[in-house]
Amino acid sequence: MKSGPQKTVLISALVGGAVALLTVFLLIPKQKELKFVKMTEVFAESKIKQKYEKELTEYEQASNAQLKDVQNSIRQKEIEGESVEMLTALRNEFKQLQQDLSDQYTEKSDAFQATIWAELNTKIEAYGKKMGYVYILGAKGDGSIMYAQESEDVTKEVIEYINQ
Repeated sequence: MKSGPQKTVLISALVGGAVALLTVFLLIPKQKELKFVKMTEVFAESKIKQKYEKELTEYEQASNAQLKDVQNSIRQKEIEGESVEMLTALRNEFKQLQQDLSDQYTEKSDAFQATIWAELNTKIEAYGKKMGYVYILGAKGDGSIMYAQESEDVTKEVIEYINQ
């Protein structure tokens, strides 16, 4: 059996080695799952976008019908021989209505875009958690991911998950 100081050095070495091994296993990160999705594809194929796109198309059709009615009314007044001043005022009102409807369409479209992206981001986050991924990177086609192995592309799986 070893004497007191040698025993202390041996125990210290063993404890130090154990601490070093524990540190290595606890602090070295495990292999992390790193995946990417092609966001333009996710956006284009999502039912979320299709729903809002349908609403926007219906709004556009209703606006166009309203403008057509006003145009027809102006044409009818021209045929009836309405005064130039009255026709000019009606045409100016038409132009203002056209601008207002265009502005409203743009506002609605922008709001829908923001809502769609917020919903997609929430669902992609849920998908990543469900699959146990540490990262899902978004490839937007703008250079944010310059290269990725196709085997790490989970775009189709994300689209399927989102569209459930």
